[in-house]
Amino acid sequence: MSNLKFLHFPVAAKAVLLIAALGLLSIAANWFCLERLDEFDRLNATVTRHLAPARLALAEAKAASESFGVAVYKDYSASDPDQAKESVEEMEGQYNAAGRSLNNVLAVYPAAADDSGAYSTSSSSSTASPPRSAAASKAARRNRPSAW
Repeated sequence: MSNLKFLHFPVAAKAVLLIAALGLLSIAANWFCLERLDEFDRLNATVTRHLAPARLALAEAKAASESFGVAVYKDYSASDPDQAKESVEEMEGQYNAAGRSLNNVLAVYPAAADDSGAYSTSSSSSTASPPRSAAASKAARRNRPSAW
């Protein structure tokens, strides 16, 4: 024990040394955290630069699908054949606009094709149009499954 006499400091000195060591460790930890935050900022900027156009196209697709829903409601509530014909044309336009917007998403962000699920980019499904007449659309509504 006589060898360790040089470590016998007063309690206050030991507290000061401990506080100083903890301060240095805290400075080192903060520096490493700030480095990681800078990396996250760079990664966020890269991801935003690549995904922002796809998000804009998705917003356009969402707006078109909402407009399509309004057109379907107009078609369903139309009492005049001319109104029904006009709403069917509007439905077709909104349906095509939504399809174009979704195709734009796939053009900007091709990896989204794996997430598209039931949506297909083939010409047969992306250019399919809603029923042409009010009578055909009402018949389609009567024949749809009850799960809808």
